Amino acid sequence: MLGLLEERFHEWQRQGYLPSRRIVSGYNTEQPVRERGWTYWNHLFNPRQLLLSGSLNERISQIKEPQDCQITCLLGLQRSVDHNSRLSGWSASIGKEIVDHVFANQALNTLNNFGARAAIAVKSAFLVNIQDFLVQNTSIIEPADGRTVNIAHGSLILGGTSKN
Repeated sequence: MLGLLEERFHEWQRQGYLPSRRIVSGYNTEQPVRERGWTYWNHLFNPRQLLLSGSLNERISQIKEPQDCQITCLLGLQRSVDHNSRLSGWSASIGKEIVDHVFANQALNTLNNFGARAAIAVKSAFLVNIQDFLVQNTSIIEPADGRTVNIAHGSLILGGTSKN
C-alpha cells in the first residue's frame, strides 16, 4: 500500500488531490505541530487514508457532466475525510464502535488512538440520501426571528400559527 501511495503522492499533490501546504502557525494549529511534529496538512492522515482520499479525488475530477454530480461527490469526499483522519476519534456513545468526525469539537486534537475507517466503511460517510435533506413540497418556509421558532408534534409553530 505504501508503494502505491509513493507512486502517486507527488502527482496527486500537484493536481490538488492531496494536501501539500504547510500548517500555518496559529492559535488552533499549534497543537498538531507541537504535540506530533506534523508540519504539513497531509501529516494528519496515514498512508491508507491518503491513498483512499487521493483515489476518490482523482476519480471525482474525471466527472465532467453533470456538474452537480461532481459537486455532490466532492461534498461526499469532504464528509469521508472528516471521518477518516488521524484526528478522528472514537465515538463516545455506549455500544457503538464507530469513528467520530474530526470536528466533534473545535480543536485539532492529536490522538494516540485515532479511529480509521476501512474503504467499505467510508461509504456511510460518502454516500448521503439527498432526499433526507430536501424540503418537502408541502412545507412552507418563512423567514422569522429564531427566538420565535418552536417544534411541536411535527408541526412548525411560528408566532403561534401552525404551519405544516
